[in-house]
Amino acid sequence: MLAVVRRYEAAGFRAWPAAAVHYDGTWVVRLTAGHPAKRLNSVNPLDPGDTHAIE
Repeated sequence: MLAVVRRYEAAGFRAWPAAAVHYDGTWVVRLTAGHPAKRLNSVNPLDPGDTHAIE
């Protein structure tokens, strides 16, 4: 099931590319200033099991 979710996430990332993408471990931070699509400004876990250093 996780493989299916990852494929959908990857398709979404490609469909709405962000202006800046930063990675922190297995988390991705997507930023696009001034764009109405909220998905372009988001923090997404690439591995739902990665809870290291969550504050």
